[in-house]
Amino acid sequence: MTTENAANSLPKKQTIIIAPGEGPILAAFGDTVQVKLSGEETNGLLALGLGTTPPGHGPPPHIHHNEG
Repeated sequence: MTTENAANSLPKKQTIIIAPGEGPILAAFGDTVQVKLSGEETNGLLALGLGTTPPGHGPPPHIHHNEG
């Protein structure tokens, strides 16, 4: 499905309200990400998260070979 087709399949007017503190929290390498919108909620068009990385934390240096 192209982005244009996916966008056309969404309801024309839809409001999603995400309250402060709402959304599941994912944690790895000392980072946290609170998921505010997932691909399931946006028909695969968007994912939105609030990320926090304390100084000295985060993933180690690495490479993603399959991303363009």
